[in-house]
Amino acid sequence: MYAVIHLLQKNYKVYEIIYFLGLAGAIQAVLTPDIKYSFPHFKYIQFFTTHGGIIISICYMTFIFGYTQTLRSLLKSFFYIILLAIPIYLLDYVIKGNYLFLRAKPAGANLLDFFGPWPYYLIVLGLILFPYFLILYLPIYLFNKKLKINQVPSDDTIN
Repeated sequence: MYAVIHLLQKNYKVYEIIYFLGLAGAIQAVLTPDIKYSFPHFKYIQFFTTHGGIIISICYMTFIFGYTQTLRSLLKSFFYIILLAIPIYLLDYVIKGNYLFLRAKPAGANLLDFFGPWPYYLIVLGLILFPYFLILYLPIYLFNKKLKINQVPSDDTIN
């Protein structure tokens, strides 16, 4: 949803949050899908289309719009997801949902099985989220560092 809003409005503040949250969540969803349906069921196609669309839209914003991340963006995203988890958990409780897997682990075998039972796996997720965001930030950091090294000074800066 945020990715669609950003593509329409070209809002950098939205981008700097969804870069980390969108990539972290969508990559994990695509690699370890929690879906009961198989191809060609509509729900199967919808699941992979929406999660793949998130990844594609973030790549589009990065490479076409030329947006880049900062370490501050990473910190904003980290604190944003922690704060966002509280109302999402309350909503999950009211509607009997399980967004962000805050109420229970997915039914099938998945990475969360290594992190203990509820609510302990949420603590572990919180602890590994920051390093995961750092991994997502690493390509941008290296690209920006290489870009600065390869910049040729202009005649004005030589004097």
